[in-house]
Amino acid sequence: MVRPMRKAIAAALLGLAGLGPACMSGFDTRFPESRSPYDALSGSEAAVLIEARAQLARGEFAPARAALEEAHRRAPLSIPLGIWLQELQLAEQGLSGEAAGPESDPLKGAREAELIREWRRAAQVQPSAASYVLAARLERDPQAARALLERAASLDPGCPWVPYARAFLSARERDWALVSRELNEALRIEPGHLPSRWLQAWSLARGGDSREARARLRVWLERTENDPRVEARLRGEAELDLALLELVGDEPGAAARSLERLEGASLSENARIFCARASAAQARGDLGAALRLAEEASRLDPEALLPLIQQAILHQRFTKDYERAYALWSLVEARTGKSREFGSVMEQLRARVEQERLERAVRQP
Repeated sequence: MVRPMRKAIAAALLGLAGLGPACMSGFDTRFPESRSPYDALSGSEAAVLIEARAQLARGEFAPARAALEEAHRRAPLSIPLGIWLQELQLAEQGLSGEAAGPESDPLKGAREAELIREWRRAAQVQPSAASYVLAARLERDPQAARALLERAASLDPGCPWVPYARAFLSARERDWALVSRELNEALRIEPGHLPSRWLQAWSLARGGDSREARARLRVWLERTENDPRVEARLRGEAELDLALLELVGDEPGAAARSLERLEGASLSENARIFCARASAAQARGDLGAALRLAEEASRLDPEALLPLIQQAILHQRFTKDYERAYALWSLVEARTGKSREFGSVMEQLRARVEQERLERAVRQP
C-alpha cells in the first residue's frame, strides 16, 4: 500500500501546480542587463575568465590562478571575478564540494580556515562592498557571514549582492518571507542581477508557483547560456529544476527535452549515453526499451538522480505503475534529503509533489 504523506507543503505545492493559465495572474519575465559595477566584466576580462575556467576544468591551476589574480587586481569590484578566483583556490586546496570542512577532514578544515582568514584580511586591507561580500561567501558560520554583509552594506547600500547573499542564507534556513524581502531589495537595486533572478525563480518554485517559476527559469537559462560568469553546475541545476517543474506542470514533452539538454551535466559518460538512448526510445514510443536503458543508466551511476527521475516519469506517465513510480520518487526524495546542497531541496520538493499525486491516483476507485 502507498503510505500517506502528511506534508502540508507538498499538498500546497500540488494544489498550486494544478492551476491552469486562467487562474494565474499575469507576470513579466523580462529583465534588463545589469549595470552594476559589481557585476561588470569587460571584454578582456571575459576572455580571461573563459580561458581560466577551461584551465580550471583541466586541472591547470597555476596559469588560471595567475590570470584570475591579475584580472581581479585590475577589477576588484567585479564580484564574479572574485568568485571564480575563490573557486579556483578551493579546487586547488581540494576544498570543492560538500567534503570540505573540519568535520570531514581536519587537514581540509585547516586549509579552509586559512582561506577564510585570507579573504577577511583582504577585505580589511581594501574595504569595499565587494571584498566583504566575497569574504562572507566563504564563511561557514551564518552569523559571521551576516556580520560581514552588514559591513558590506555600510560601505555601499547599492550593492545588489548584499541582499542576494542575505536571501541565500535565509533560504538555507527556510525563512521564505525574508528570502522574498531580500530578493525584492536586490532587484530594486539592480533589476538585471542574474543571481537574484535565479534565486527568485527557485523560491517561486518552492512556494508552488510552478507556472511563473518555469517561465522565469526559461528566460534565465536563455540569458545565461553564453555568460562566462555563470557556473555550468548552476545552469545544470536550473535545467533540472525546469524539467521537474515541467513534469509537475503536466508538460512531459517539455520535461523530456529539458532532460535531454541536461544529459552529461553531472552523469558519468556511460550513464549519460544510456540516458540519451532512453530519451530517444521514449520519444519514439518504445517505453519498454526506455525503461531498460534508464535502469541500465542507474546501474552504471548508482548515485545519479537523472536516471531515477526518467524511470519515475515513465512509470507514472506511461505505464501507470503508480506503486513503482512512488517507490522511485521516494528514492529521489531520500537521496536529496541526505544532501546539504542548496539545490537538492528542489528535487526533494518535486519528489514529494509527485508522491502526493500518486497517492491521490491510487486512492481513486
